[in-house]
Amino acid sequence: MEKSYRCIFHTDEESGDIDIEIAGEGQEVHFEMAIDFFSVPVLFFQLARLWTGKSVEYEMHGFGMAIDYSFRREGERLLIRKDKRSNKGQFITSYDFNMEQFAYALDGGMKELMEKKRALGEFPLPAADSPHLLETNNVEKYEEFSALIHSTRKGKKHD
Repeated sequence: MEKSYRCIFHTDEESGDIDIEIAGEGQEVHFEMAIDFFSVPVLFFQLARLWTGKSVEYEMHGFGMAIDYSFRREGERLLIRKDKRSNKGQFITSYDFNMEQFAYALDGGMKELMEKKRALGEFPLPAADSPHLLETNNVEKYEEFSALIHSTRKGKKHD
């Protein structure tokens, strides 16, 4: 598969904020969220529901940031609406991604983050380091998402 999509996890260990940058097809969306140890597993869970057809749309907020995200699955496409509010006004941006490539990019970004942390000796975490983005429970949620998308083709409903 052509690697036209990419994903980078920008983490702030001190604040727990995260910016997940996903780019593809000339678009770049940033998922800016607080409470990374909670928000990232929710993102994986909800995208898995879209992947399997258990839902066709959902809304997610920035978990402490003034941002709302709306996701809608239309066939092979993933439509995302980002509604960001600040003292400068309200900014709404829409994106139209290939669902399969988006999911694989997100999967690869998380895998890359774990590999970087492993190389630094910061992963796996001691059991006492909780809550944390890379705590055992969250890694398991990611691994479930990864296994799901790699066990089905083109985001078709998994029987």
